[in-house]
Amino acid sequence: MQTLESFLQGASVNDMAVHDRFWAEELVYTSSHGIRYNKAELMEYLQSEKQDEEMPSVQYRALDTNIRHFNDIAIVTFTLVAKSAEEENRFFNSGVFINREGRWQALNWQATRVAQ
Repeated sequence: MQTLESFLQGASVNDMAVHDRFWAEELVYTSSHGIRYNKAELMEYLQSEKQDEEMPSVQYRALDTNIRHFNDIAIVTFTLVAKSAEEENRFFNSGVFINREGRWQALNWQATRVAQ
């Protein structure tokens, strides 16, 4: 839970170091727009967004978080709330995490926009 909360705080300010620690090198990320990224591609995309001055500031938080542990693997599901000054969006997110040397990292991530 602490890993997720720290990540969402960092993601709210597009902290690239937080993203780098959170995503495993073997990451497979499927966005809510149906685009699949590996870690390098995702980091490149996030870096380009960070430099876009016209992007609205978004604050992220998790609701209804469920974490299931299986030794060094965890499956996390939650509702992501993305709130900007203009709008609020919700996404069903799920991730598979691995614990390596005491640090949890996301191996797989899936985001689906919640139906209105």
